[in-house]
Amino acid sequence: MGVFMKKTIISLLLCIILYAQELRVTDMNGYSVEAPKMAISNGYVHLTYATNYRYYKFPVTGPTSPISNPIYLYPNQWGPYCVSISAFNNNVYSSCIDWVHTGYNYYTFFSTNGGNNWPTQIFIDTVEQINWLSLRKDLPNIVVDNNGNFYHLWYIFKNQGGTGKLMFSNDAGITRKEIGDTNSEEAVSIYARKINEQNYVAIVYYSSQIGKVYCVLSSDGGQTFSQPYEILRFDNDNGFTNVEKSWVKIMPNGDIYAAISYLQMQFGNNDPNHEWMGGTFIYKSTDLGNNWDYFAQIDTIYEFYHTVFDMKDDGTIVKLFTDGLNFQIGSSKDGINWNKTDNQVSRDSLYPNSFNMQFVDNKAAVAWIDNRTGHDEIYYKLIDIPSPPLVAIENNLLKNRYDITIKNYPNPFNPTTKIVYQIPVNSYLKIVLYDNSGKQIKTLYEGFQLKGEYNIDFNASNLATGVYFVEINNTLQRKTHKILYLK
Repeated sequence: MGVFMKKTIISLLLCIILYAQELRVTDMNGYSVEAPKMAISNGYVHLTYATNYRYYKFPVTGPTSPISNPIYLYPNQWGPYCVSISAFNNNVYSSCIDWVHTGYNYYTFFSTNGGNNWPTQIFIDTVEQINWLSLRKDLPNIVVDNNGNFYHLWYIFKNQGGTGKLMFSNDAGITRKEIGDTNSEEAVSIYARKINEQNYVAIVYYSSQIGKVYCVLSSDGGQTFSQPYEILRFDNDNGFTNVEKSWVKIMPNGDIYAAISYLQMQFGNNDPNHEWMGGTFIYKSTDLGNNWDYFAQIDTIYEFYHTVFDMKDDGTIVKLFTDGLNFQIGSSKDGINWNKTDNQVSRDSLYPNSFNMQFVDNKAAVAWIDNRTGHDEIYYKLIDIPSPPLVAIENNLLKNRYDITIKNYPNPFNPTTKIVYQIPVNSYLKIVLYDNSGKQIKTLYEGFQLKGEYNIDFNASNLATGVYFVEINNTLQRKTHKILYLK
């Protein structure tokens, strides 16, 4: 066997081994690490984390040994709280929020040679003055679109100037604009994609002040944004809602998916007990965010703290999660039918809520905090993504436990009919009557209801003969039913 052949076989074996192993990235020896942030470009992983803010670079196959000489992006750091990283070709941005003697400042660092050198440090904003910083996992955030345009998103906290502000920039802070106007934007996510000649940027956030989740969209790279489009709302009159995180993605065809992970406690009208509800729910817009429909629920309130997920460009949902016994990776086209594989990451020593997942072709690159050495380190692994089960989207597999049912009798009617509907989960809902042209006639009901069957006695004596539509819209889906009034 020739020398070249031997080297080729050895290289292939090494790649196979690296692809299958859980590989240690850091060499901290007792110094703290935080949940890793990760970006992948040109076959390399760019990784960082908060507190001991350091930068690591290694091939997507993983490091061959722990990296003992990472780059200190900010040598004079006090201990950055929040960090982010993004990469496109050889351009890499990383950002942090750190304390200085005047307050908490937002800095970004920039490399043009794939992370080998970081000569550029940019001060973007002071996000808090004097007071202790409120920690956020969602911000700051840097994202890059498929054309190499970078976008920054950060939050100015309420103690500076009296109000909080969600801020956006498409030029590393040179120009900036406020997103939203409620001063209470939480659980923020951002995604950017160039489609044809349009530079789309979608931002999703929850306004805790008014209990609504919004999406704003730009088609010109953030020069202008749409009005806030409502994705869903929560009724907090009889309880409260915590929206823990959001997620958003613009698909190649322009469809937008948004996910909301929340837990909600609602009190029954005459029941001293309360009931928890929630989970991670995905919504879909096919008209650039103007209207949103429920798409799928992918986990429950007991699971989303230990789940990370993303969606591939072909619409496949991929999530890494624990079932209490081991960690699984699963894929699905509809959020109902899953193909899962078990024991993907050693569970006895990792922190379940420390995962970061990125796609590399048909594999998931995963980084997490692990203490198998006796102290916290960052580990990394490439995991095969199983193919999703074949599902016919139009068939009854999509009729699941979250479907609303609605009917009326008699139908046709004159002039009264009983509208009967059933909601499968506790939710805020709105029931509206439309005429045949789509004009809204009246709201039949709006408010929070516990799961169960309800009815409305409807009298149409003041309406013209014809076809009408009753629409029920709750936080999960929208259902329309046709009724016919004949005098």
